[in-house]
Amino acid sequence: MKTLAMIALGATCLVTGRLTYSAVQTQLFPGSALKVTPDPSNIWSFHDTVSPQNGKAVVPVIVDFDKNGKSDTELAGARLLVTDVELVVSLGQGILKLNDSTGTRWELHTALNQRAVDKSFASPLAIPFGSKLELEVLTDAPLVSVHVIGRLVTL
Repeated sequence: MKTLAMIALGATCLVTGRLTYSAVQTQLFPGSALKVTPDPSNIWSFHDTVSPQNGKAVVPVIVDFDKNGKSDTELAGARLLVTDVELVVSLGQGILKLNDSTGTRWELHTALNQRAVDKSFASPLAIPFGSKLELEVLTDAPLVSVHVIGRLVTL
């Protein structure tokens, strides 16, 4: 009876405890209903509104979970993932380029008189170790908003 009570207590702790995706991985039976999901504290978002000069604006994106003033792409055991991007123009057309140190990774284009365009990646874009991350906006619009959402994951 005592053994059964300990098993029930252990199962309760497993189900109600907080698991972080990068720190603990449990061995569960195949087909189990318990799912391990990414820790919501690892999700980041970046939002900015810019006024392009001569039709162009470059916006650096710094994701800094460890608060050292540098982008977390410097961490060898972690990767920045980009899951969603959005471009909103006040008028006209616009192009949003997602750039890292290797070049342009993705482009979004608005159609004529389309104010917003967004993309949610089925497979997130991984920013390389030590790389910069920046958004390049090409538009004739006087005001542009850019939005990026992603995750910081450990290897």
